[in-house]
Amino acid sequence: MLRFKQMSRGILAALVCLTLAAGWLRLESTSFGLPTEDVDHLFRPDEDILIPRALHFGPDWNPHMEYYPAAQMYVQSAGLRIYAGWMGHWDDFRSMYAPHNNAEAYIVGRRITALMGTATVPVIYFAAAPAFGPAVALISAAAVAFAPSHVRDSKFAVNDVPAAFWTALCILMLLRIVHRGSRLDYLLAGVFCGVAFATRYTAAALLLGLFTAHLESRCRDPLHKSLVDSKVLLVVLGFAMAAIVASPYIVFDWSQTIHDFKFQWGQSFPTPTNQYGWSWLLLRAMPDCFGPVFEGLVIGGIIWGLFRPKPGTVSLAVFVIAELTAISTAYRVYYRYLLVALPAMAILGAVFGCQLTSRFCSLVRKTTYRALVLSLSILSLGLMLLSFLIRDVEFNKLLRREDTRSLAGKWIEANVSPGTQIAVTNQDQYGKPQLLVGNYNWVPMENLASLQRKHIYWVLSDSLDQLRAYSPALSKSEEEQLSTHATLVYDIDPLRHDSTTVPIFDEGDAFYAPFGGVSAMERPGPRIRIWRLK
Repeated sequence: MLRFKQMSRGILAALVCLTLAAGWLRLESTSFGLPTEDVDHLFRPDEDILIPRALHFGPDWNPHMEYYPAAQMYVQSAGLRIYAGWMGHWDDFRSMYAPHNNAEAYIVGRRITALMGTATVPVIYFAAAPAFGPAVALISAAAVAFAPSHVRDSKFAVNDVPAAFWTALCILMLLRIVHRGSRLDYLLAGVFCGVAFATRYTAAALLLGLFTAHLESRCRDPLHKSLVDSKVLLVVLGFAMAAIVASPYIVFDWSQTIHDFKFQWGQSFPTPTNQYGWSWLLLRAMPDCFGPVFEGLVIGGIIWGLFRPKPGTVSLAVFVIAELTAISTAYRVYYRYLLVALPAMAILGAVFGCQLTSRFCSLVRKTTYRALVLSLSILSLGLMLLSFLIRDVEFNKLLRREDTRSLAGKWIEANVSPGTQIAVTNQDQYGKPQLLVGNYNWVPMENLASLQRKHIYWVLSDSLDQLRAYSPALSKSEEEQLSTHATLVYDIDPLRHDSTTVPIFDEGDAFYAPFGGVSAMERPGPRIRIWRLK
């Protein structure tokens, strides 16, 4: 009994340390790229969709946009109101966020995401421990605590990390269904699944996992009895109720829902810059996000969970396969979409790693060799987590450095007269300095002689090879024209060209801070050059 108590205290201490470390990694550098008093900078895509709606809900609670479900906007709105009330602004909470282009609202929204990402770590432990033991639970919780993609997107007010939080809660109930299966477990599983769906649509794949969990729990009963069990209806009821409550205008503003889904479908047809499919998922997205070791554990965990199952692994594997299939068959996807499946992938990978170690130990007869196998397994796990931690710390350091777009914006304000028209070599806005002060105007790049006739004497280019869909390089003819007829007056390059590493970006996502290879960058942002026509 004494050993059990000591072990429990040790596990509790380890879980507390993991949670605190996860919180520190996620709350660090959350002010990156936010609007300041002088200039409106917002360098993370999609936050400008969610936060303004969350800030202005009431009395109209319709987001008037359904290609993003509304659940996280309502969570953000509640957080903004509670924080403003706590600061003494109950009557008009929006007035507190008005200065500096609502910068504080973005910080509150980001910290809500960071806290939800942090809370995911203990939820995963408490989901996995009863089903697979404390070792698997701690390993899976540690994998999520330090996973670079989860740390990265926990810093921003978007909905991928919150969807992973609700998914983890649903997995907690899913594994309880397999091992216990009370009516409350079924109902709560449906509720958490519904909220996850209302946060990120692809989380609906959890329903397949829940149905499989029900079959696992009734594996000794005839199939027809399992299918007509009333507990299944509790999942459906909980899902429907939670989804409608958490994002009601999916149903109540049906015309908007149809319009936005048609818009998304129209945006989803393949183009030369879009990446998709299983090869993209397995050879690009997962290695870039998690590294090859973690990906190998996940793939092994799925196969092991299906063919050498323990109670619950089949359900988790079915959910992960369904989720990854939904991602791989879409034409317009981003790396961060993988976060919905991360809790289940972490548990399956931990189960596989522990089972594999146990099998090797059982094949070795000598105690010394068994200790060696166990030590090598622990060392491999430690090295994987250490590599995750190094990437996380490097990423936080990078976000603390000023973005090239911010520096270029300050240079323009100091050297170019307000109201000036500036020709840009591409029309995408993500790679440009965001200038509201001074009323500068971007105009399309033309022949230099034509620009001079229109009294346009400034040209700006933003380029980054890894994000060429948003910041393409200049063509040879453009380089020749500018070198002959213009003077390069400003050039800031985020890359360290003496570095042997290469920064890893999601080519489809207009976020100018990399997943990996962070040491190859001096600061976030694209290369920005400014010319003055002769």
